[in-house]
Amino acid sequence: MPIIRIQHSVVIQRSRDLVWDFTQDYARRPEWDYGVRRCNQLQTAPQRVVELVMSDGSLMRFEYKHEERPYKTTVQALDIRSSYVQRAAGVWTYEELGKGTLWTQSNSVELKQSAVLRLIAPLIKTMLRYSTHLSMRKAKRMIEK
Repeated sequence: MPIIRIQHSVVIQRSRDLVWDFTQDYARRPEWDYGVRRCNQLQTAPQRVVELVMSDGSLMRFEYKHEERPYKTTVQALDIRSSYVQRAAGVWTYEELGKGTLWTQSNSVELKQSAVLRLIAPLIKTMLRYSTHLSMRKAKRMIEK
């Protein structure tokens, strides 16, 4: 099945620490991320594990493979209960840019084996890209407020 890759960046006129703290606060994630309905942090050590209930009802548990505040996170889905997602992972980076922060999300989703999913993969990619762009813009507005 195809792997859908989405990468998007926004410049936020706040410090990297502040952008990191806001975007990595799972209690606030449903406020700005249109793809997330609910979040629970399940574990903090030895690595962080979070459970996300997505807007489509899917459930995914993500394990942090790399967490280097305030520079970068790398996550991989451990347990996915979805009608269309087989695997998922992401890398988020935070770079100083003048007095602001360049926040970049690079996410990938592998779809399950299905003729129907193969046909609608471009539509799923468009929807995921749109949701990512909207969510990051909303986070930007909230952080800069």
